[in-house]
Parts: sequence; structure tokens; C-alpha cells
Amino acid sequence: MTIAAAIPRGLEKLVDRGWLRNDIRRITELIIRCGEEYNPSYNWRRSEAWYRKWLSETFTDRWHYFHVVRSGRVLVAAAAVARSKLENYDGHIHSVFVDPEFRRRGLGRLITERVLQHARAAGMRSVEMEITINPIARELYRDMGFVVVQADDVMALSF
Repeated sequence: MTIAAAIPRGLEKLVDRGWLRNDIRRITELIIRCGEEYNPSYNWRRSEAWYRKWLSETFTDRWHYFHVVRSGRVLVAAAAVARSKLENYDGHIHSVFVDPEFRRRGLGRLITERVLQHARAAGMRSVEMEITINPIARELYRDMGFVVVQADDVMALSF
């Protein structure tokens, strides 16, 4: 599988890189912004401290890798890959978030491709992810070669 991840046209000024410890607060804010849009009835702000603690612990885990995209000081997209807990897969992609104001511009594909590149470089041969409730994201993952492998709950990709 060839991964050609390039900054989408018109967004060339974005900074695209692996995460740093000082991104934890901004990743938390992005998770909350996106979460409030998808599930406004859940109190996402109540979970803010939990997310920051989890991200701080994750930062020191050598099996976790986050990739972020920033526009100036605003973090507009983030995604992560870690070792999978499912028996048949090496990696697990999670926390794929794109700021609502930056959607439909290719950043979901870019950020997913970046964590796939990292997974391959780390020696992973396959990854899985829980399927999102967002139908646009589901279609993106299908277009990238992911297939449903578990009761419409999990999608997977092998390289």
C-alpha cells in the first residue's frame, strides 16, 4: 500500500508533525470541540481533566504515537496509533479528530495517513479502528482500503 500524504491544496501553511507534550491541552480542547458536535447531550467539559491525565500518561507510552496538524496556535486535527488489544491486528488507530471548521478539506485523510506511516515504520502489518458514527468518516476509511471486520463495529487495514 502506498501512502501519499500531502498537505491539502490551499492549506499549505499548516504545520504537520508528531505531537509534543505541550500539545496535550490543545488535543484535549479538540476532542471536546468535536465531541460536543457529535454528542451534545454528553458533558464533555466534565471529562476534560480525565482526557488531560490520559494524554499525559499516553505521552510516555512508547507504543503510542499522536500526529497533529496546526494552523497557527490552533490544533485543527489529531490522530493516534497504538498497539492493538485485538488478537489479529498489530495496531489500533484512535482519537481521529478534525476541527469542524477545517473539515471536508482532506485533513482526515492526511492525519490518518500520517499515523499509518508511523504504524508501518514501527513494523505493524495491520491496524484496526472502531467505526465512527460519522458517515463521511466511514466512507473516507473505506476509500482508504479499510474493511469492516467485526459486526459493523471494527474496520481494519493490512499493508
